[in-house]
Amino acid sequence: MVEFPRIMHEWIKENKDFRMVIVPEKGPFKIPSGGVVQIAGRPVKSLEGAEGVIFFGLAFFSSPLCGVRIELPYYDSGRGLRIDRLIEGGFTEPNGIVWADNPKPGLWSVAVAQHFEFRDWARIYVFNDDDVDQYCYYYTYWAAYLVESQVKKL
Repeated sequence: MVEFPRIMHEWIKENKDFRMVIVPEKGPFKIPSGGVVQIAGRPVKSLEGAEGVIFFGLAFFSSPLCGVRIELPYYDSGRGLRIDRLIEGGFTEPNGIVWADNPKPGLWSVAVAQHFEFRDWARIYVFNDDDVDQYCYYYTYWAAYLVESQVKKL
């Protein structure tokens, strides 16, 4: 189950205007060996110039050497959300934060339900650390952001 982030409850309480971003199913596409593909989407490649929150992501790949990277001004998951590393670390059951799975032969998934609040920008990538090309079969993510006119400039 996906919980709405605390910040969204605050926006509602304060009657702030915000938009939801629910990216429909996207894929499949090839990720080159050692490659990274940026997928976050406002306006096209990133969540730019806004205060917001990413609160769910899901991706399916052809290899456990693939994963998701979340980059914010204060945080970068790097290669830490790679499927094989999550499985080795025991993150194999839905836990409200992050988990990985091998639902059937040749199909690997990673789900991220941790809330990542951001200001100014956020980026989401899929990557392939294998020495051969792999596929991202499907991805989606959910985010919300304040309408720009209401973002307080620092």
